Amino acid sequence: MRYVMAMLVGAAMIALSGCSSVPQQPNMTGKWNYEYIPSDSGKTMTGSMDLHQSDFMFSGTANDADGQFALSGSIAQKQFTLNGSDQSKGRTFTIKADLSSETAFAGTYQTNQGAAGTISGNRQ
Repeated sequence: MRYVMAMLVGAAMIALSGCSSVPQQPNMTGKWNYEYIPSDSGKTMTGSMDLHQSDFMFSGTANDADGQFALSGSIAQKQFTLNGSDQSKGRTFTIKADLSSETAFAGTYQTNQGAAGTISGNRQ
């Protein structure tokens, strides 16, 4: 009887080891070009970012007309949030966006200085 129970427990452990309760996230690691359009001016601005993803978390850098930013953030399925900070200028921003494919995203952004608008990007 012990042998049968041990076999059943072992079989259950093997079966469960192939299952994961943690969903796979799209991997955004790489270089991205983006365009952002401030609501107040409507003028299209461009920039680029280099993202590194580990599980659900991001780190990286962004460079555009408003400065160079250290990035951090997270992703849940196809929705992600990126926070940018330029310590030397005291500027920060938050992007909330959705991946439309493995190589494109679109969303909105807001800065600590009151600017807001739309943003979209493509993987290089």
